[in-house]
Amino acid sequence: MRLSLPSSFKVSAVARALSTIGLCLLLVLFMGGFVTVGGEWFQMWKSTAWNGLDPAFRNSVLALAGLILIHMPSDYWQRPDRRS
Repeated sequence: MRLSLPSSFKVSAVARALSTIGLCLLLVLFMGGFVTVGGEWFQMWKSTAWNGLDPAFRNSVLALAGLILIHMPSDYWQRPDRRS
């Protein structure tokens, strides 16, 4: 029985898909959970001791920047038969 390693394109496509899922979950957690629910529903913005809106917003911006960088067009992400 011979083991075959996946091609570089398949590995990078899987890594890109998994990182996209993880960063989207991070956005849902921090933007949806902390900023929206914690900040508005529980009025976290009024508290001086338990105000986590700024760190949650910073994490959301970093996740969004990561998503933008991952999905920028590049020759590396194209299939080997479509590369110029």
